[in-house]
Amino acid sequence: MPRRLSFLILTSLVLFTPVFLSAQQDPAGLEQVSPEELQQLQDVIQSLGDGTLYQPPVSEESFNLDLLWKADTLVPYDYPGKALPGANSVITVYALADVPAPERLTYSWIVEDASSYREGPDLVGRGQDVFTWFTYLIPGYTHRIKVTVEDTLTGRSASARLTLTTVRPEVRLYRANNNVFNNLSPRNLDLSPGQETSLLTRAFYFNTTSLNDLNLNWYVDNKPAEDARPRPEILPIKITERTPPGREIDLRLETRHKKLTKDINQRATVRVDINIK
Repeated sequence: MPRRLSFLILTSLVLFTPVFLSAQQDPAGLEQVSPEELQQLQDVIQSLGDGTLYQPPVSEESFNLDLLWKADTLVPYDYPGKALPGANSVITVYALADVPAPERLTYSWIVEDASSYREGPDLVGRGQDVFTWFTYLIPGYTHRIKVTVEDTLTGRSASARLTLTTVRPEVRLYRANNNVFNNLSPRNLDLSPGQETSLLTRAFYFNTTSLNDLNLNWYVDNKPAEDARPRPEILPIKITERTPPGREIDLRLETRHKKLTKDINQRATVRVDINIK
């Protein structure tokens, strides 16, 4: 630090201390201060007042961290919605950290508020930004997932949480060959003698990714419908001319997983009552 600036700083420290000069002291003997040095002195005084002369280190904010997930359950290939997790289905979670050097990050996953360390090294460690596990065995269970990510060089960290609730498989019936998911069949379907139509089923959230893994069993008044159809997910319906008005027909579709036959959570049933008008 220059000698004159040191002198100015020392001078500023005693500006507000009472000073008594004897008659023998000669003010003219003091070193003259230029306007520029006076401005420097004022800046020093200001810095002492507002704390800018010394500032403690400021910790850096945590980085942005997002979680994305997918469930390996069945939805129609053209369905615009998301596949939801079912009971005992596979869930994959991706941690996306907004950092310049993701290779330095370590990940610690926690499920149901239990430490992931007890589950093995695949849940904690460097580069473990993808986490896969099986959901609980019953539908309607809410899973809580948390991940903490830390940069091993800077010490910066971030956490993110995710809540997922398992659902039951579903089958939905649509009028005719509908591909836009906006023409659900009503629970009570009114048809006239001689009228023809068809119902299309769509399956959701079974533990598979292919409709071929499901058995689609149609029943009309508790009797199996004819199986000679090119597409088992479509049931043609023809009301004969001789069907009397007022007749009610019970239509039922039972869907089961071919491989998980004993799993009651891999079944779904839907019904339609056909009323002849």
